[in-house]
Amino acid sequence: MRYDEWMYGQDGSGEAKLRYGSPTFEVVRHGTYVVCAVTGARIALDDLRYWSAARQEAYVSPEAALRRHQECGAPGATPANADAAITTARAAPESSPRSAR
Repeated sequence: MRYDEWMYGQDGSGEAKLRYGSPTFEVVRHGTYVVCAVTGARIALDDLRYWSAARQEAYVSPEAALRRHQECGAPGATPANADAAITTARAAPESSPRSAR
């Protein structure tokens, strides 16, 4: 496999590998989507808004993020306090650092 195929996928549209931070993420391996840790749904990078830096997971919706928060045994996990553990992208993804390493 050539480096560019590994880095970008054979057609440039493969799964991305991200390092999730708060409130941004860093692209480790380029691609066009990530997979929701709860539902398995593909999330286009331009649509990625919810993730956990602590768990290094992406979520398709706030409901999916809350569900994972509750599954992990967070005491008193409710929609009102789930924000403490789940990062919500406030700015458009284009403004997020996206450098490959």
